[in-house]
Amino acid sequence: MPATLTVGLAQFEPAKGNTVKNLAQHVELIEYAANEQVKLLIFPELSLTGYEPELAAELAMEYTSAPLQALHKLAKQHSMTILAGAPLRTKDNKPELALVIFSPDEPIRHYSKIHLHGIENTYFTSGNQHMTLSISSFSIGLAVCADTANPKHIQNTIAAGADCYLASVLCSEQGFSSDSEMLSNYAQHHNIVIGMANYIGQSGPYKCAGRSSFWGKDGSILSQATRNNTSLVTTSLTK
Repeated sequence: MPATLTVGLAQFEPAKGNTVKNLAQHVELIEYAANEQVKLLIFPELSLTGYEPELAAELAMEYTSAPLQALHKLAKQHSMTILAGAPLRTKDNKPELALVIFSPDEPIRHYSKIHLHGIENTYFTSGNQHMTLSISSFSIGLAVCADTANPKHIQNTIAAGADCYLASVLCSEQGFSSDSEMLSNYAQHHNIVIGMANYIGQSGPYKCAGRSSFWGKDGSILSQATRNNTSLVTTSLTK
């Protein structure tokens, strides 16, 4: 019998710097995803705070922070791996721009964005290690937003054995057309399923494009959210 993994993309409008409101939206989407039998769920870039680089040091979290502990509890409760964005505290007050990984049967860990963009270099410390997750018999490559703009990032991730490439992003209305074309081309060129979890509404200085999407191995859209609605987009990986 072939192995199957249901993957979800969470799309919502964040509240600027309000971790309480943002966590509540995470909880609602996680509960909905659990009802849809999702076993891997990814949120947009810096999803727990919104995309607010200037507030990153003030809002920086640790693994013991209440929002992260709450999400880890939900991961265990629903036997679901959850990927949520947050600034993670470092020793020099420039947090990492992290995609925090909550697995049902492992400690909290994280992937740190490697390719910082623009003003992010002022407020964040860049990562230096690619990451893939092993879930069931699948290997899932992780990216955060501008990581995807560097072709070597997906190349290195696939070289590490990834079956699927998931990106936690903030994609603006202005950038959506070129970004979606790029990800479609990657999917076709590398023969891999790609998912992009994006915001709706406003975050930081950007009007967000929504339309969180999965692209199939032929580059076509498998499933896509609307431009303006809180959504869960799913696809099933098989091998």
